Order: sequence, then C-alpha cells, then structure tokens
Amino acid sequence: MRRFTLLLVLLAFSVLAQDGVRPVLEGNISIFKLNEKNEYEPLGDENKVKPGEVLRYEIEYVNKGNDTATDVEFEHPVPSGMEYIPESAEGGEVLFSIDQGETYQTPPVKYEIEVNGIMEEKIATPSMYTNIKWIYDKDIEVDESAIVKFTAKVKEGEK
Repeated sequence: MRRFTLLLVLLAFSVLAQDGVRPVLEGNISIFKLNEKNEYEPLGDENKVKPGEVLRYEIEYVNKGNDTATDVEFEHPVPSGMEYIPESAEGGEVLFSIDQGETYQTPPVKYEIEVNGIMEEKIATPSMYTNIKWIYDKDIEVDESAIVKFTAKVKEGEK
C-alpha cells in the first residue's frame, strides 16, 4: 500500500484550528485504485496509473497534541492531472474551490466571466475543482482521529 505520513506544517495539507485550540494533527494519506472487479485496492509502489483510472484518497488525521481539536477544517488539493468525481467527498460538510483554495463554495460552484463586455455567471464543472475543504462537525480528542475521503479520475492525456 502506498502511504504517506505528513506533519501538517507542510503545504500539502492544511488543518485550520479555530478558537485558539492548537493540537498537533498528523495526516496520513492512503491511495487506492479501482480495479476491474469494481473494488478498491491499495495503489502499489510502482505508482503507475492510466487515463480514466479512478483513485480513492483517504486521509486520516490523528490528534497527537495535548488538547482537543474543535471547529476543525481540513483542506486538500485535487492532485494535478486528476478530476474530482462528483459527490465522492466524505467526512463532513464539503466545499470546493476553483481558484487554488483562495475561495470555497458549496455546489453548485459559481464563477463569472466577461462576454462581450457583460458579466455572465457560470457553474463550474467538477473537472474545474482545484481544492476540497471539509468542515468537520465533531471534536477530535487527543489520540483520536478523523477521516476524510474523495475520489478522482486520471484526466485523459495524463500519465
């Protein structure tokens, strides 16, 4: 199984603790590939995927600090070359960004473009999502964990 352990000081993930609570949350990501039997299996160390293949990302955050984490939000980018699969995110209230995490919205995610001098509102497709944010609705006690998940597909033309 391909597993990564990251201290959330790294930019790959961010955990936002509010109300002055500063627990230490450690994130472990596991990646699974959908096989021909329509079952998820751990992504092997060869790490080779083909366009159209589906990957499941499961991120477990463990509170390694000495205080309860409250009002926690988890953020994760949709990996480069991947397309988010609609309604696949699990683990709390889910918001999406189409601008690298600058702003987040609940679906349908809307944006504006100028057409012939007139601003038009458009609805983003899931392929435009760049980041996912989970608003976790439970406290995370010391040595307890929270798991968030999402599924994405390798974009055509990617390797």
